[in-house]
Amino acid sequence: MLSSIRKEDIAGECSTCGALITQKPHGYSMLKYKIPLCYDCQSFFETPRICAICKRPVTPDCVYITFLCKDCQQQVTDTFESEFKKEPYTTKQQVLIHLALKEQQIDNIMNYEVVYGEGYHKTIDICIPQASVYLEVNGLHHAYSPRQVWSDLWRTHFSAVSGFLVLNVYNVALMRNFLYIINGIERIVEARMASMCFSDTDN
Repeated sequence: MLSSIRKEDIAGECSTCGALITQKPHGYSMLKYKIPLCYDCQSFFETPRICAICKRPVTPDCVYITFLCKDCQQQVTDTFESEFKKEPYTTKQQVLIHLALKEQQIDNIMNYEVVYGEGYHKTIDICIPQASVYLEVNGLHHAYSPRQVWSDLWRTHFSAVSGFLVLNVYNVALMRNFLYIINGIERIVEARMASMCFSDTDN
């Protein structure tokens, strides 16, 4: 419990759940995983899982966002460095989702420029044009910053008017739920495309 941890013993926060941690778990996780983790999150990371992109079994000897095999870790880094590093608002989280969707045969475009009406410009993180879906990969400030929330509401409104569905993915959710998120996006894309085809046949 937090009340049992003395202020002087706190070494930092768990990078996954935000819990305060003491020097022992902090030092161990920094040495093994390169990020600070509480004991509960260390147990999660030590459970064998499958690569989020290629689906091969991996042991998480290196952790970034979610579990990746070393080949896919390198692929994410190489793609980011070669194609997107110079673009100021691109993150590795976007690249990871972009590559995972491509692995699922879902064509998608990163940093898609949109103009809504009279000069309202917006860069969409990931666009899936065949399903009329926009993906926004957001930090937590999108949940509590009034200015950002207002901007997102306008984006969602104008996107809906133009026939696009906006899905918001928060970086904090990617760590433990990446495969569920990708599977969910895949199901939504399939449902959207089926609905669009059905509408076309009606017309």
